Amino acid sequence: MNRSVLLVSLVAGLALFGQRPNTPRGMYCGGNQLVDMGLLRAESVSGSVADPAGSAIPRARIQVQIQGDERILHDIVANEKGKFHLMSLRPGVYWLGISSPGFNLHFWELRVLRDAGAKTMRVKLSLGT
Repeated sequence: MNRSVLLVSLVAGLALFGQRPNTPRGMYCGGNQLVDMGLLRAESVSGSVADPAGSAIPRARIQVQIQGDERILHDIVANEKGKFHLMSLRPGVYWLGISSPGFNLHFWELRVLRDAGAKTMRVKLSLGT
């Protein structure tokens, strides 16, 4: 098989599966899309979850997963005001995913580093289609 056929086969295979490599696998998604929010470095993470208009999303789901492993290490829900706290994370490279019914899964590559400090996020989820 020559390189161009291999490349076309690889691209077609990725399109069929709907997720590119290096994305979370098995996380809850209330919508139908994964939204890559980039890199986050922190020792602990807290914040609030809102809809596109800025209204709090109570009970939004926040998950942490080791990259390359489908097991979910932390699976918590935001409180009634959309606030959450993730503490005591071990140093490593994870996926952080946040979603709620009717909203897409927003995810970050989370690098937990000692002395990286606490990060506070204000997350606005996009509507699922």
